[in-house]
Amino acid sequence: MPIDTNCPNCSSDDTICVSMAIAEITAGARGRKVGKTEFTFIKKYAFDKHPISGCMIATPVICGIVSLIIGIVSVALDRDFWFTIPAFIIGPSLIAFAYMLMRGNSRLDQQKLEHTQWLKKLWICRKCGHEWTPE
Repeated sequence: MPIDTNCPNCSSDDTICVSMAIAEITAGARGRKVGKTEFTFIKKYAFDKHPISGCMIATPVICGIVSLIIGIVSVALDRDFWFTIPAFIIGPSLIAFAYMLMRGNSRLDQQKLEHTQWLKKLWICRKCGHEWTPE
């Protein structure tokens, strides 16, 4: 059974899927600037979260590994415990922090996929601007 894509607000048949509207705007904008209203429309539906870069994840990993190496060297050289204990606490903590950042990126990818699927289901009326999800 086909879905009813007529606007439930004004009963207009001049409706479009939001993802298709964004695709039309971006395809039509090749070689010209996107207008203010078009930009506002795209920004309204844009996924506004950004993943953490690889450099931001690599920094705590490197610092954690260096801290662990310093702790191991301090134990091997029979240094004072005031220096080795923080090295063994800070090192794994930094590595665990970097792991949490990587997990956050994978969760963000899942959220972006869900957002894209939602945009494919959302419809908008070109006449009155009403948004709905036909079911």
